[in-house]
Amino acid sequence: MMNSIDHIIGFHCAPAIRGIKLSNLVSIPRDMNDQIQVVLTEYNKQYNTLGLFFFELCRCKERRLLLVFRKCQLGLGGGGGGCRGYFVVGGRTARSCLINYVGNIVKHS
Repeated sequence: MMNSIDHIIGFHCAPAIRGIKLSNLVSIPRDMNDQIQVVLTEYNKQYNTLGLFFFELCRCKERRLLLVFRKCQLGLGGGGGGCRGYFVVGGRTARSCLINYVGNIVKHS
């Protein structure tokens, strides 16, 4: 069993970190609560300038769900293209970027 957040994120999110995939989801056990916020803050501080983001989607009593993604590959870096506008919400195409889409999911859950 993996015993550190670094190992869990590295093992499960390597394709997104390396730019092979747009994003990865990973489940972090709740018993790592003491470490997770420090690690996420540090990772975002270090990697956001490179376009790599670590975003907690949700949490329950057993785990936290973490989304690791590259902003530029999703078309969120200010330019066109990527996945912008392709998300379907209530039968309509959403015109907002992924960050707003994910934010709405988190806000309504």
